[in-house]
Amino acid sequence: MRARGILLLGLLSCARAQGPPGPVLQGPVRFVEHLDQAVTRPDPPARVVLLPPTGALKQTAETVGIPLDTEAGRDILVRARLRRGPEGTAKLSLWALSEAERNALGPGPVVLRGTLPGRLLARLEPVSTSGSSVIVQHVSHLDERVQGVLLVIESGVRGVENVEASEAEFPDARRTDDPLGSRLLRRMRGLTGTGLSWRTTLLGRADARYGFEVALPPGPELWVALGNETGVRGAPVRFVAKQDGRTLLDQVIAPDRSWHEVRLPLTSTRAGRIELETFAAGSGVARGLWGDPRIVGASDRTNVLLLTVDALRADHLSAYGYPRDTSPGLEAFSKVAVKFTRATAQAGRTWESVSSLLTGRYAANARVRDRGVTLPVDVETLGETLSRAGYETLAGGDVGLFPLETFSGFDEAELAFKDPGTYAKTLAQFERWAPRFARHPTFAWMHLEHTHYALYPHEPLRYHPGYSGRFARQLTLEDHGHFPRPEDVSVEEQQQVRALYDASVREADEAVFGILRALEAAGAAEKTLIIIAADHGEQIAEHGVLLEHVTAYDAVLHVPLFVAWPGHIEGGREVREPVQLVDLVPTVLSSLGLPLPSGLDGRDLSPILQGGSLTPVSSYAELEGRIFSLYEGDFHLLLNPGGWRIGIIPGGLKIQPVELYQRSTDPAELNNLVASPPAELPAMKAKLEQKIAEWEAASHGHGPTQIGQSALRSLREAGYVPGLESAP
Repeated sequence: MRARGILLLGLLSCARAQGPPGPVLQGPVRFVEHLDQAVTRPDPPARVVLLPPTGALKQTAETVGIPLDTEAGRDILVRARLRRGPEGTAKLSLWALSEAERNALGPGPVVLRGTLPGRLLARLEPVSTSGSSVIVQHVSHLDERVQGVLLVIESGVRGVENVEASEAEFPDARRTDDPLGSRLLRRMRGLTGTGLSWRTTLLGRADARYGFEVALPPGPELWVALGNETGVRGAPVRFVAKQDGRTLLDQVIAPDRSWHEVRLPLTSTRAGRIELETFAAGSGVARGLWGDPRIVGASDRTNVLLLTVDALRADHLSAYGYPRDTSPGLEAFSKVAVKFTRATAQAGRTWESVSSLLTGRYAANARVRDRGVTLPVDVETLGETLSRAGYETLAGGDVGLFPLETFSGFDEAELAFKDPGTYAKTLAQFERWAPRFARHPTFAWMHLEHTHYALYPHEPLRYHPGYSGRFARQLTLEDHGHFPRPEDVSVEEQQQVRALYDASVREADEAVFGILRALEAAGAAEKTLIIIAADHGEQIAEHGVLLEHVTAYDAVLHVPLFVAWPGHIEGGREVREPVQLVDLVPTVLSSLGLPLPSGLDGRDLSPILQGGSLTPVSSYAELEGRIFSLYEGDFHLLLNPGGWRIGIIPGGLKIQPVELYQRSTDPAELNNLVASPPAELPAMKAKLEQKIAEWEAASHGHGPTQIGQSALRSLREAGYVPGLESAP
């Protein structure tokens, strides 16, 4: 009976591979989104298991090591369930072994005494909790020197079960409609000339064949990046692409960790079959990758360029009246743009703010209310919306600060190269991308980190030339951790920190202006909607912190915003009406003539861009779902109903349960008006409490959100992990 079942599965597999013509996909089309409509596709690969689930482990008084038979250059996933108790939880770690160390251990679990062999790779981190148990895991990116991995379970362990290890597969977390087909997809990384680029790929292992029926748009081309999975046993792969049986591509790619870009002109027919085939081209394992293969067509639609500068506060820009000449580029740009003087970010941290900006939803409605939480699959990003509309979508700059899931909706998400102690080389990256704006409708989001700590501008003494103290060259992440409060440094050092920040603002301005010049040099500036903003601002020796933005004050929530659209909106104008970053998604989509998704919290600002007006509305922000802000008229209200302290300084930064400031007379927000409240306070407080109740109701029932492994890695590399928690 079992043999018959296997035979039937084999027949079904063959039937799928040789199936009749399937549905015709309408171009432009991304094949990774339509695997369920493929005419032919290979069977999903088997999972490579390094350690099957162990069941419960017995308590031991000694440290135990479990060798894992890994392949050098491959990535592995190790996971375990731990039972929590009064004694705490077990500690598990991964150690890299040389070939000699691996051979000396032998097979099976071994008792370890004395110095552990090898070098520490990582400790398994908690990624989810349920009742009395916690799941810990780690994805290790093994290099070619690692000949084996040792899983170490420390002495005194108890309550460990379901320890397992396998080769990491990096599924595309936002494409789950086709469970079987999704195993053919990977979100994989590879090198380009300007950075490390992640793409959603079709697996192209030995003798794999994909086929799609496509209705071709005018001027059709097949765009794809060819690459290989990593591993020392990998072999060159032969890639073959065909249109209606005619060979378009026949190329062998070595496993060199790079993406190889291909643009293949297609015959202009009303419909046709596109086939993608891979074969082993040498000894070893064929692990080819078709990097986001897609059909694009000629178009003169408007491009979109979104530039965000991390931690850039509006009132430190000379374009907004700051006395230092920090932003001559933005001042020049404002002559062709609409400048908004009262734009509000929806959160004081990049993670939540960018999630709101890219979805048009408040943090609670996007269900991303804390750092490390990833967007749910049912919440669409601007990149995904424009991708479905036929746009080439690119995310660049310092995207390594985010987990991979955030960028699944982008064709390419590239962490730009950077040298130690310098900023990412975003200009070189954008110069590589700029020609696409002239040929095909493109949406690019560039995230710049110049004004986020650590601060190391090229001219650190530009605005404080006589200074010679410990911050004369830079302010490092270690400095930021050691000196969290203004009183931790002298007044002159506070001035230098401000000067370092301003010098970094000037460099961010130069980077932004360089990107705009590259767009113009590509001949695409006249057909591009350009938006320049910040995800949040920064406090500098204010409200109890030396340099920090994880708060809810105006220095953090008031951000710059510029919008330019040559030939469509009149530049050189200043808009004082309050707007929010959640307004950008509906404004972009409306400007492009695209329908708006349901569930948006922002509003379309097109009437303002066209010289009209909109009815004034309130602006909202939050921090971790614990501290809330309301801007209405001239007032800024903060509510901290739980009395939470923000864990960014020793003892925590305390925001009062109710704080109210009048911005026109108290821009630094030093005078809390609650002691002698104005008549507006009761109505504002009731309004914000109503909004909080709406958010809680909207998020109720979705269950606790968890921090994924890629999110933890991003946070750790950015120096954030020690400040994750807030305490009452």
